[in-house]
Amino acid sequence: MNYFYFLFILIIFLSCSENNEIIIPHIEIKNGGIQKDSSYKSDPYYFNEYKNKKYSDIQLDSFLRSKQNVKRYLLISGIVKYRENKFLKNHFKSIIIQIIKDDYNEYFTFPIDNFGRFSGYLYFKKSGINKVYFHKFYDYLSYYGEDKINNFNTRASSGLIVNVLEAIPSEFLYLLPTQNIDCGNVNIIKQSKDIVKNAQTDLDKAKMVYEFLIFNKNNSKNFSFKQYKSNYKVYGEYDFHVTYIASQVLSEKNGVCNDYAELYAAMMRSLCFKIKKVWGYYNEYKEIGHMWNLISIKIDGKEEWYKVDPSWGNIDKNNYKKWAGFYNEYDEDYFNTMFAPYNHSSFNYLFKEEY
Repeated sequence: MNYFYFLFILIIFLSCSENNEIIIPHIEIKNGGIQKDSSYKSDPYYFNEYKNKKYSDIQLDSFLRSKQNVKRYLLISGIVKYRENKFLKNHFKSIIIQIIKDDYNEYFTFPIDNFGRFSGYLYFKKSGINKVYFHKFYDYLSYYGEDKINNFNTRASSGLIVNVLEAIPSEFLYLLPTQNIDCGNVNIIKQSKDIVKNAQTDLDKAKMVYEFLIFNKNNSKNFSFKQYKSNYKVYGEYDFHVTYIASQVLSEKNGVCNDYAELYAAMMRSLCFKIKKVWGYYNEYKEIGHMWNLISIKIDGKEEWYKVDPSWGNIDKNNYKKWAGFYNEYDEDYFNTMFAPYNHSSFNYLFKEEY
């Protein structure tokens, strides 16, 4: 009996290990999170035919309610049920969580482990009533159209209300996890700190993490740039679906441009750097796009933003210093025009810079 109990505990531990996340240290406060004395008793909203957790493809854990009062952040956890086919189980590795407050609308992603479990912290930028929606994946956001249930839009699988009593102070917003950038993941934090343990300056740290993505000197498996069709035969040449988020890319060590940019952002953000992802499409058809980074580094007392492209640096290893603005060897013309016609200067349709 003790053997089976131990085996059960081990399975639970292993299933949750990839999702292990901590509260961002600068943001954690005493009595932060859910305010237990003010939680509501009813379950979250489930937008299926039966309005029931049992029939939902995203089932939230029992401590979550239809409405709760929180300060700054809320632990979210649950399980995804793969009811349709093996494709979903094998190729969609994260859950999408949406927060809506008036004109504010933002998506976040939590990794899903091999058992369908997910867990992580949601951080709230706006005080007052926030609606939180749970989606299984981007390609199929729509379940029942634009109908309303309890004033929720049923394009999601489930939802809940969060009354934010205290929002994240504006000076800490750059430290927060964002879409596909789970910088609170313990593996990302641990590896990032280990990589820069001998760094003397912020510039050293930026270079060390960048070079880790280029050469991966301390590990047996190197990072490699692979279009998704190399791993998943269902994808075409120019399919760039969101398959992995940053912590999973760190484990898998392969992916496309957005995977590299989001992992670099997650690792540097875990080290308290201001870093953005920059992306755009080649034309209005959105068949070809690219993503890279902007990172803020203080050198000799002066803070500046530097361009960095870890994916193309990985592809073009002999010239990796030309792909990062903080090296003396950086070449602005090379950075902007190399790999024509699909170069940095060409990805200007729906161009964005965002955390």
